[in-house]
Amino acid sequence: MDPDNEGYAERLIEAIGNADVVSVFFFRVGQSLIMDLRPDVASDPLVALSPMVETAYQRLISFSSLRPTLSLPDEITLAPWPDRVRQFREVGVMSAFTERCRSVGGDELAAVADQCFERLLVLEQASLRNMVRGVGMETVWQREANLE
Repeated sequence: MDPDNEGYAERLIEAIGNADVVSVFFFRVGQSLIMDLRPDVASDPLVALSPMVETAYQRLISFSSLRPTLSLPDEITLAPWPDRVRQFREVGVMSAFTERCRSVGGDELAAVADQCFERLLVLEQASLRNMVRGVGMETVWQREANLE
């Protein structure tokens, strides 16, 4: 999926409605919102936040610790979200995500999805505050001092 193309949110909503395993990565906060709805007698469906990884393979392998009682998923829908976190809700993607969780795991799983989203909002606000304050930033170039 290409987030720069028109209709990206609609395609993501459709993918969320059809996929059992989804990882949406939020560049601005360095986190992925993960949904794994595969059935398992040993554990419930999963919605969680996880730090972003560098490759799709690393995300695939991460499921061995996220869902240790299941084999690795056959398919994963990986989708970047380059915009602000709140836009994920504003364009209706979060609603589709929550409803998909509710359809498989009931109100409890939908509530976990909402809690994860709220955490993403908090992380984004902290990131913006740090950016304004210069926390974690490095000077790329520095003006030479005028010694006159």
